[in-house]
This record gives sequence, structure tokens and C-alpha cells, in this order.
Amino acid sequence: MAFVTLFVTLLYIFLLRCITKPILYGSLLLIFLFLLGVTGYMFKVSSEIEDKESDNYKVALGAMVVFAIFTVLFIVCICCMWKAIALGAAIMETASDFIGENKKVVILPFMSYLFSVPIVLWWTASSIFIYGLGEPKFMADSFIADVEMSDQTTYLFLFMMFGMFWIVAWLIAIQIFVVAAVVCMWYFGGHGSDTGEESSKAGVCMATGWAFRYHLGSLAWGAFLVAVITMIRVIFEYIVYQYEKMGMKDNIVFKCITCYVRCILKCLDMCIKFINKNAYIQVALHNKSFCEGAKDSFWLMARNAARFNAVGWTGAILLFIGKLLITSSCAFLTIALIDA
Repeated sequence: MAFVTLFVTLLYIFLLRCITKPILYGSLLLIFLFLLGVTGYMFKVSSEIEDKESDNYKVALGAMVVFAIFTVLFIVCICCMWKAIALGAAIMETASDFIGENKKVVILPFMSYLFSVPIVLWWTASSIFIYGLGEPKFMADSFIADVEMSDQTTYLFLFMMFGMFWIVAWLIAIQIFVVAAVVCMWYFGGHGSDTGEESSKAGVCMATGWAFRYHLGSLAWGAFLVAVITMIRVIFEYIVYQYEKMGMKDNIVFKCITCYVRCILKCLDMCIKFINKNAYIQVALHNKSFCEGAKDSFWLMARNAARFNAVGWTGAILLFIGKLLITSSCAFLTIALIDA
């Protein structure tokens, strides 16, 4: 089934060369018709209710107003960002062309996963040995001894955990950089232009060599930031777990504070990863350091916020349709095999 999923994914990427704009514009049309249809339906429901003071009438009228506002906002956004949406569709077509001509980049996530597995296994084995350094404490009502760790072993455990987070984030950073570097070589080498000039060769091996030879420090610095915020989130969850053991689990104030801090840390984590990704692209494109790349990418997105937003929504729509297609195909094939 995994090979079928991969085949359907590659087929969908290949078809995006020809059907990107029809899928995108058709999806926007369906969204508009959905909003318009719900608005009309709620208007019909509210008009059929005779008691204008009832709660049902107020709910139907409120829903109609809300969906009408959404419909108007959707139309305004489409009209104001039409050029940016068309640009996003063209970028997605170019991306599908890139995947079609550079199929090796598809294996990069699998390679990152394979290299991460021994790191995680090594950390697991090391953590077990570190845990075994503590003093066993036997309980009268339990046949399992509890191990009390000293401050030194606790610090060593946290150090090993942070190192694991850092190395895994570093592997992901290398993957993002390699993809960005291959895209730069492919596009600016003539593949992405209409000049008709002879194209240069874009290679994953060359991009990997660039990462290890010229930009290892920049990638490690970005991975360090990800590891720091991940470590903060893990420590916070441990503190929450300890407070829950003390009987604070059902406290409303404790729940509100926990959810609030989790939301802040999650937003911070997403912002750091988003800045890192765009910084790696700038590093691959302009051969700059991580801090300069992060600064340039920030101001680039600030100057072209509408375009980046349109491209992001375009990619999200096509990605959602692709996930729906792949999931439906695999589910249909599984049911067919079971029935056979």
C-alpha cells in the first residue's frame, strides 16, 4: 500500500503541470458557491419561521449574516489578490515541473528519517544507562523499584535530550537547504526560464556538498534555535505533569494558564521554524549567513505579504486536494482488496 501511495502522489504531482489552474480556479468557485448556497439556505430558513422573536429565527438570521459577510469578504479578497493568486498557480506549475525533472528530491525526507532513527535509538539507549545510574528505592506496595536520580544524572539526561533535538533539527535543516539549493540550480540554470538557453545540471549531491562545505554553521545555528524552543516545550510539559500529580489537574485556573502557555510556545515554535525555512532558502540563494538570510527573508516577506499569502493559500488548497485524492484512492483500493 505504501508503494501505491507513492505512485498516486507522483502521479498527482505530474498532473499538476496540466491541471493546476483548473483545480485552483474550480476550488475557488466551489468555495464561493458553498458560501453563497449556505447564505441563501439560511435566508430561506429564516423567512419560513413565523415567530420572529424565537431563538430559531435569531440563530438562522445570525448565521445568514455571518455567511453573507464571509461571502463578501471572499469576493473582495479574490478581486484584490487575483494577480497574486495567478502567480501562486504559476509557481505551483513550476514546482510540479521541478519535481518531475528532479525526482531525487522525493527521497530526501526518507533519508532524513533514516538518519534520524539511529540518533533516536542512540539517545534511548543512553537515557536507559543514565537512568540506571540512580539509586534504587524499593516500595513496600510495589514490586518495581523507583530510581532516584541525582542532580548530575538529571543534567546529563537533559544534555543528551537537547543534543538529540539539535541533531534531528540539523538533519531537517540540511534537507531544507538541499531542496532549496537544487531549486536554485534548476531554475537559474535555465530550466525555469523561457530563454531557450541550454540548462545546467542540478544535482542533489552537489547541493549536499555545499551544505557540508560552506553552510554547516548556518544550518547548525538554525537547528539550535529549534532545539531550544523544543526543549522549553518539553520542560514545560514536565512541569505540567508534576503539577497534575499534585492534584491540580481539575483546577480551572491551572488549565487556562496551561493552555495559554502551550499556545504561546506553539506559536513561537511555528514562527522559528517558518523563519528558519526562509532563512535557509536565502542562504542557498545568496550564499549568506543565517542571520543575514533571516533578516533578508523577513523584509522580503514584509514587502510582498500579499503574494506570499496568496501562494501559501494556493499551496494549501492544492495540498488538501492531493491529500484527499491520495487518501481516497488508498481507501478504495483497500476496500477492493478486502472484498476480493
